[in-house]
Amino acid sequence: FFKNYEIKNEADRTLIYTTLYISECLKKLQKCSSRGQGEKEMYTLGITNFPIPGEPGFPLNAMYAKPSNKQEDETMRAYLQQIRQETGLRLCDRVFDPQTDKPSKVRHIEILFISQIKVIDKSKRGIYRHFIHLVN
Repeated sequence: FFKNYEIKNEADRTLIYTTLYISECLKKLQKCSSRGQGEKEMYTLGITNFPIPGEPGFPLNAMYAKPSNKQEDETMRAYLQQIRQETGLRLCDRVFDPQTDKPSKVRHIEILFISQIKVIDKSKRGIYRHFIHLVN
């Protein structure tokens, strides 16, 4: 997915992790028929035990350094959990119609499309623009 994306700093790694997490969220939100149900799913997904760099199952182990001690481990887990929770709530704001609390097909399709963008020879500016549009 991100094989040709040049990673220059931690912000790039965070963007990649968040994009992968958004794809996971959208799979869950596709099954939700109301905002309340979507928020509950996002909360559960956000706090569910998840792997961090260095653990089996972490999708980006090649891009992240393993925490070197228990304190770094806890800090990384808290940071990623905060990203997951905030992202899930912001996605609900975008996916569900604010007047009916029902899924908005237009927004859902837009978000699904954005989440599937291939990052091949795209400028970072374009990637960030799509990401910011998604979470704002």
